[in-house]
Amino acid sequence: MDRDQFAALVREVASPDVGRMGIEILSFTIKDVYDKVEYLNSLGRAQTANVKRDADIGVAEAERDAGIRVCNSFFVSILESFYQEYLPK
Repeated sequence: MDRDQFAALVREVASPDVGRMGIEILSFTIKDVYDKVEYLNSLGRAQTANVKRDADIGVAEAERDAGIRVCNSFFVSILESFYQEYLPK
């Protein structure tokens, strides 16, 4: 359900009740949404956990890649030193 459908449904459900009081709904703003079983909060927590997990994975992969580059550079410098010292020129 998109935002417009939700707004139409709210207006459809609420209009008869407020209409009996002589009130017409022209526009409205939703200030808070909640449910008794905390489904919406759970969705938010799950999304937050997924974002944090993905960020942690990204950091770990970046650190791994940096470590690999450092090791490769060190290995290349050792090989260059070995070649310069022990191989005939």
